[in-house]
Amino acid sequence: KIAIQNAQIVFIEVLIALFAGYRSYQSMPKSEDPALSLPNYSVVAVYPGTTVEDMEELIVNPIEDELYALEDIETIRTRVEEGIMILQVEGTLGIDIDDKYDEISNLITELESDLPEDIFSLEVGKASPEDIAIVQLAVVSEQATYAQLEQEAERLELAIKPLPSIRDVELVACPEQEIHIELDLDKMALRNISLNQLIGTLLSNNQNIPGGDVDAGAKSLSIQTTGSYKTLEELAQTVIGNFQDRVVLLGDLAKIDFAYEATKWAGRFNGTPAVYVNITQKKGENILTTTQTL
Repeated sequence: KIAIQNAQIVFIEVLIALFAGYRSYQSMPKSEDPALSLPNYSVVAVYPGTTVEDMEELIVNPIEDELYALEDIETIRTRVEEGIMILQVEGTLGIDIDDKYDEISNLITELESDLPEDIFSLEVGKASPEDIAIVQLAVVSEQATYAQLEQEAERLELAIKPLPSIRDVELVACPEQEIHIELDLDKMALRNISLNQLIGTLLSNNQNIPGGDVDAGAKSLSIQTTGSYKTLEELAQTVIGNFQDRVVLLGDLAKIDFAYEATKWAGRFNGTPAVYVNITQKKGENILTTTQTL
């Protein structure tokens, strides 16, 4: 009865509530997954060519023994396969996640001296919903090389990274470009050039070394050697040695060309070669607004 008698006031209050709810919805953070902060960590070791038994003896057991000695560790789950170990570590709820991550990272760093020296990689990570990509873009072409695809993907990266709601932009499935040098051992032997001599010459020439400063009155000049290679032609013109009063160049001893690192997987989009751009969002941002901006 009171509501009917004051219909106008009730109507205004309903409008205010609807407006407040709409404004709250618009400003409410929205993300791909709930922003939960859980003390979950991972330790991943890659040791190619090692059997499961050797992985357990040489890597898993030493790491597990040290981790179990830490405080505030609830459970440790281990998965071991040939050449790889994955440890999932769960801490006690309520602990400082970053401090425990630093503690585990320092522990693994100290253990490295007791582990095999030729381990390919040993990494510590922590779980975070912020690491999940909210958008994945594919740069696709049937004719372009991976280097060209990567160049276009990097242009996207430079355009997207400055956006205020973007946490990180990562390029995936772009193999690193390498320079392959195919040596002719017969030509090297004929010119009395050893492999160590050739490698040492390339290493010494492919680096920039600061040469210090020179004071010239009111001016100060910085000196730096310019030894890094910029083109294949520069590399081919590297002087390796001399033979019968003639300079021996790298191009006289080898074939030089650009190539890509050996990869076990490649990116495809509907069967076409592609480089992917993974985009993650900062905590507390609105995924709807972020995707519209993108």
